[in-house]
Amino acid sequence: MPRVHTLLRPRWLIGHALVVVTVIAFVFLGMWQLRRHDEKVTLRHAVVAAIATSSVPIEQVPKGAFARVSISGFFDSKTQMRAVRSRDGESGYEVLTTLILDGGSALLVDRGWIGIDAAVPDPPSRIDGEGILWPPQSGSIPDEFPEFVSRVDPAVVAAFSGYEVRHEYLILTVQDSPFDIKPPEIGEISLGPHRGYAAQWFLFVGVVLVGYPILLKRSARER
Repeated sequence: MPRVHTLLRPRWLIGHALVVVTVIAFVFLGMWQLRRHDEKVTLRHAVVAAIATSSVPIEQVPKGAFARVSISGFFDSKTQMRAVRSRDGESGYEVLTTLILDGGSALLVDRGWIGIDAAVPDPPSRIDGEGILWPPQSGSIPDEFPEFVSRVDPAVVAAFSGYEVRHEYLILTVQDSPFDIKPPEIGEISLGPHRGYAAQWFLFVGVVLVGYPILLKRSARER
């Protein structure tokens, strides 16, 4: 091993500090990925529980909660978007329309799926139905209200309208006015690759902790 006085030279002290900072950063990133995984697991359990319950009026469900709810209101087709989605190997869109609830607040609703060449069917003037409150796919807000989106984010509607839009969106499951559109599919909350990413960060920690002493020893021999 290199001598102590060699390890305490200024250039080596800088190297030691960089290694310590790097290890701490890698550990932090690994732990953050594990926390994200745990959050996704908790979210999945909450959504599964919501699907299994009977519906309650949406006004009784607190913000941030997921539940099977009953809704009443009218659609505002001016704040309508299409989320690019494929189904059974066919390209198409999920039709997203803002529902103005009888209580005055707004809710982004996934009305269902259409093929890529299909015309978007007009929403019914009024709807009384049921659906499942679903986690949003949050991200950045575009500069203009988009006709097509890659994620379902009610915050986009809130940014370009005067509505008080609920954070969650609704997957419509039951309605009293059928229209020419395939019902939305209820999928599963993806847990994502967080555990794999965490393993990579912890692997980097091991590489640094093993590799740096080897580097010190090799540098001392060369001297």
